[in-house]
Amino acid sequence: MHAPEFKGRDGVALWSVWSEKDAKREPESGHLAGQIVYTPLIGKLKQHRQLAESGRGHRIVRAIKRRNEDGSVYDLTREWMNEALFYPFAPKRDLIDASSRIYDMNASAPVQNEGRLAEPKSYADS
Repeated sequence: MHAPEFKGRDGVALWSVWSEKDAKREPESGHLAGQIVYTPLIGKLKQHRQLAESGRGHRIVRAIKRRNEDGSVYDLTREWMNEALFYPFAPKRDLIDASSRIYDMNASAPVQNEGRLAEPKSYADS
């Protein structure tokens, strides 16, 4: 997840949901069960190194970063999670509303409707 405020490598942080087990293990943390907790990513994860070395780097999850109208970079996943936390009372609900209809789309594979050449054959004038 793109979260530069946590000072991780390349502005990346990992997130997890704090569980009851975590709360018992670290009661002094101040986190509540069910709370999303961010941890800065200092180095590459072992699993990520293994995927990259085996030619499967495409399986490594990367942040979906976008720029808003002010030019600030934000993480789309983090914005979605922030909206989901307070839905339906969140001030912004666009991402949740859009993603809730994803299975209504009846998506299908693309179909080639035209021949290989978009232009007809041209012949020299005689």
